[in-house]
Amino acid sequence: YSWAKYWSKNGAKVTVLTAKKQSYDEPLDMPLPKIDGVEVIEVSYQDLITWLPNKLLKIPGILAFSKRVKASMIGLIGGTWDPREAWLSAALEVAKELALKNDIVVSTFGPSVAHFIACEMKKKNPSIRWIADYRDLWNENPNLVQAPIRYKKKLRNIEMNTVGKYADLLTAVSEDMVKKLIKLTGKTTIKMPNGFDVNEEDVRKIFLKTQTQLDGTFRIVYTGLIYKKHRDPTPLLEALAELLNEKKISKNSVTVDFYSSKIDFIKDLYDNPKFKPFIRIMGHVSRKKALEAQRNAGLLLLLETSQPEGRGVITGKIFEYIASGKPIICVGSHPEFEIGKILSTTGTGKVFLKNQLKEIKEIIIQSMLGKGLYESYKPNFDEVVKFSRARIASQYYELIKKLVSEKIVKITSKFDKISLDKIPSTTITHIITGLERGGAERSLYNLLTNGLEGPFKNRVISLMSEGYYGPLLKKKGIPLVSLNMSRGIINPKALWKLHSEIKKNPPDIIQGWMHPGNLAAFYASIITSKKIRLAWNVRLSLEIYKEMKIKTRATIRIGALLSKSPKVIIYNSFRSRIQHRKFGFIDKNDKLISNGFLLNRWAPNEEKRKIIRNQLSIKEEIKVIGYVGRGDAQKDLPNLFDAFDEVSKKNPNTILVAIGRNLDKYNFKSNKIKFLGECSNINELMLSFDVFCLSSRAEGFPNVIGEAMACGVPCVTTDVGDSKYIVDKTGWVVPPRNSKILAENLNLALSFSNEELKIKGKLARKRVLDNFSMETVKEKYISVYQSILK
Repeated sequence: YSWAKYWSKNGAKVTVLTAKKQSYDEPLDMPLPKIDGVEVIEVSYQDLITWLPNKLLKIPGILAFSKRVKASMIGLIGGTWDPREAWLSAALEVAKELALKNDIVVSTFGPSVAHFIACEMKKKNPSIRWIADYRDLWNENPNLVQAPIRYKKKLRNIEMNTVGKYADLLTAVSEDMVKKLIKLTGKTTIKMPNGFDVNEEDVRKIFLKTQTQLDGTFRIVYTGLIYKKHRDPTPLLEALAELLNEKKISKNSVTVDFYSSKIDFIKDLYDNPKFKPFIRIMGHVSRKKALEAQRNAGLLLLLETSQPEGRGVITGKIFEYIASGKPIICVGSHPEFEIGKILSTTGTGKVFLKNQLKEIKEIIIQSMLGKGLYESYKPNFDEVVKFSRARIASQYYELIKKLVSEKIVKITSKFDKISLDKIPSTTITHIITGLERGGAERSLYNLLTNGLEGPFKNRVISLMSEGYYGPLLKKKGIPLVSLNMSRGIINPKALWKLHSEIKKNPPDIIQGWMHPGNLAAFYASIITSKKIRLAWNVRLSLEIYKEMKIKTRATIRIGALLSKSPKVIIYNSFRSRIQHRKFGFIDKNDKLISNGFLLNRWAPNEEKRKIIRNQLSIKEEIKVIGYVGRGDAQKDLPNLFDAFDEVSKKNPNTILVAIGRNLDKYNFKSNKIKFLGECSNINELMLSFDVFCLSSRAEGFPNVIGEAMACGVPCVTTDVGDSKYIVDKTGWVVPPRNSKILAENLNLALSFSNEELKIKGKLARKRVLDNFSMETVKEKYISVYQSILK
């Protein structure tokens, strides 16, 4: 309804196709006024199949009995009859007419039949764009928690043959759902969260009010559906029962009020004598009364599961709760799940695991005294209004306009009547110098394994060996060919192998990575008769051009001469683009796409920090300067070691932890340097750092800075490549090749207290979250590839 309202205000002509409500639908009681410019077509599907149950379900008690039968059917035989499926045949004729009159169709889950109808519209008119929207995951919704695997597989197959085959774009409410849908379908999927439809100024006024506990009985309020073993209030009730037994509360001092139409499980809990004193079954009430109950609550109860299927679940109720202006206690979920993150960032509540009985008891007692959740309740208005439905609908509408104008996904122009599954995917061959542990190699691996594979079919050709990332790519099912050349030596045998591979499987796009890979990509693009689009990826800045090997400089000069050939040149740093333009690289079709980071992998974790520091025998009072990188001239390790010698004199309780290969080959005086060599768990080791230092004399877009910042570690860096742009105001930037100034700034950083460094670290992580997420980078690559295919 909100989407239709706001899209219409933005100038869209909106038609809503919906089903006439049946007696087996849950009561909603949400009368909504008509919207100007929005046509609503309500289809009735009371045919011979649905008429009988529709009549029967009006008999008292039959509805509850039928739901139990449905649950048993799912558990026992792996399937059930859903009367909503009759909506498909009833709505089909209308839907096909609408398919010929509209530019886009958005179907939202559930029920799944909404997607079936949109799929039929897409088949009828292949030029219509279809967005399949997910408010819940198809195979992991609460009703299927206990369903057998064979039934879930059956649903997955149905999903893949509809959404997976025909949808142009997917949207989902959370990052976790986005990742799961990309993995399942390979489709471009964009986060489009739930939210609330209220006046922002009213919310601001509510938040400005001082929260005080109401007199009389302390009311904990829950509104919504209850699912046994999924949304389970038992841990809260157990905590209250123990508090009563310990005589810390009296019988009538606290109640848990359940406003719900689905009360079978609550009735079972009510029959338990130790829970009975607290439970009040309020039943189904109008939406207006439910919102009033939320505003008058002592605490609002939110229930979710800590099982994997609950990781990305965001119920619409959480936003109603937030807008009510009351503290929220969430029981059963996990602080790291989407719900926990929302409550934390908005400052409106706290999550407790189902086994945290002691903590739940403590927070209830403290909250009843006006402390507890009332003290920690500090709503962040700026974070809350990010979930305004008006804002989200506006973002969604912009997404729709981009899709219609073909800026997001490729729409094949010659559909005719052929089946979409027979249209070949666009193929991309990536040619890279090697696959060892470098920034470019890691960026390619992250890009292919986090969303580019699916919209396109990718394969990789390494000019050298498989290195570190080769086996990982093959494990992910991405084809890899290694030419096994030695660094800097052109091997005729390897060139012939490259020639054969491209001739045998000519791609639509050849993407070179780094200067040698770019030249190899140029060669590969001209040896077939097929029209191949050539793309280059430049990831080197030229501060030390004069110090580079002759072969490296020659490669760059040849690249400048051939730079008219690529359809696009992608740079990962501003500085590198400016420098290469000065060297003669054509600027007509170049693009800037910064590196992106996996923000779930690179994230602060205080508990893990303590574990890592303990493993490394680092006491808490010791300050740690961290370094990650290989030992070569570009990284200027002598600069770092000289600076650290000065730092040690002023800060004797400081050590340097250096991670990477060939780092201990340089001269160094200090005995306070820990060399860890190459490590696979850098994301964990970085958590032991208090400050990260990059001492390089040349960089492009240094991944390690973004990774450290994402881990909540502030950075001291030399002003090379895009380091200054990445760090911005969250750290310290110094000139390269000046150990004295580097030492002064490291000392300045170490003069900050632990708490002050944490504040700096939070700003650093926010900088990465706002500007350098892998999701954003992936979408930019997709957009570039789509543009050169036109």
